[in-house]
Amino acid sequence: MKKQKSMWKVLFLILLLITTCVQPTNLKALSIKDTVFYVQFNSNGGSSVATIVNVRYGSTIDLPDNPIRNGYWFRGWYTDSSLAIKFDPSQKIYKNTTLYACWEKQSSNPHILSQHISDGSYNSVVTVDITGQQYGNACEMQLLTYKRSILKPVVFTQHKTTKYIGFELNIADLAFNESTPLPVRIKIPSSFSKECIQVIYTTNRKTVSGIPYGYVNSNNEYVFDAYYSGTYILMETVDNVKAQTDPKSYLKIMSSSDKLKPNRQMELNFALMNYPGDENQLDFRWYSSRPYIATISKDGVLTAKRPGQTVISCVSTNSRFIATKTITVYNRLVKSIKTNVSTKKLKKGSTFNIYSTVSPSNATIKRLRYTSTNKRIASVSSSGKIKARRKGSCYIKVSATDGSGKYKRIKIIVS
Repeated sequence: MKKQKSMWKVLFLILLLITTCVQPTNLKALSIKDTVFYVQFNSNGGSSVATIVNVRYGSTIDLPDNPIRNGYWFRGWYTDSSLAIKFDPSQKIYKNTTLYACWEKQSSNPHILSQHISDGSYNSVVTVDITGQQYGNACEMQLLTYKRSILKPVVFTQHKTTKYIGFELNIADLAFNESTPLPVRIKIPSSFSKECIQVIYTTNRKTVSGIPYGYVNSNNEYVFDAYYSGTYILMETVDNVKAQTDPKSYLKIMSSSDKLKPNRQMELNFALMNYPGDENQLDFRWYSSRPYIATISKDGVLTAKRPGQTVISCVSTNSRFIATKTITVYNRLVKSIKTNVSTKKLKKGSTFNIYSTVSPSNATIKRLRYTSTNKRIASVSSSGKIKARRKGSCYIKVSATDGSGKYKRIKIIVS
């Protein structure tokens, strides 16, 4: 009997020892997941950067605006004071972290940025001289190219040519103004006639905003000064497309804006394009898909009623011609968009969900549109789900749909 009691005591002590050893580990694991950390920034002589607090265990951060240091270029954030390991924005935070700014002293030597571009039909190299810029992070240049079908309408306002290539010039944190234009050189594709070359500038890829003066240098490059960010298109000024002998007729709605506030009025007009007959023989009527949001009179006077969106239609009485235009009635427009990441690295075949919020939180139209600059590398659904398809990099654009023009770009790197 005494032997049995001794055995039970031994078993009890063993169980107590196991419980004592295991339980604190579990408690520690639970407490770590609920811990928050801070990320502080050592600007190494640059302007101060506020500490990011309440960073949850295993989450990522959005990097703040780049600091400024007179006479230096900002070259990014590093995880160590010796500036050996560059910080990756997709890196997860598991402890209190200090990031260190890296700087490069400016000199009188030209600082040249260069990038190869291709639209599938033509290839070129764009070179930008950023000497003289006073601030910014210009160690990397990302030029976006557009599908040729997107640029075709604005190109055809100048010449009916298939020989063109365009790109979006937007170097982060560099000033674009008349006092500090950026000297740009574009390599002319071999099939272009260098005697018939010009560059056009457009902000909306529909109409020409300007034609910068330029020339062809001895290296077969077209040289010009870029005063503004936007889309630049190198094109041949020779028509090589047969003119359309029977252009299609269509109806177009014209207005001074596509948004207005409640209780305001705006006049809409229509134009019948490429119509060979007498348009006075046709009658047109106006319709609003949501008259409780905005009504439109028979003369095309729009009256805003309450916040929301409505589709305005202009229809010929014989129903041959129909044109539509979306009108936004708003109290508050979107001022900014915030996403859960600014850069994301993905493996081929993997997916990732973008979570986005708008500011102000009481914006009238909060709906966002997601698009990819290259669907072959990464596609995105209407709800913001990214699918990594093949190796490369592209951007996902998150755009407001209220007519404010606000958007945010997310860089996607697929490996």
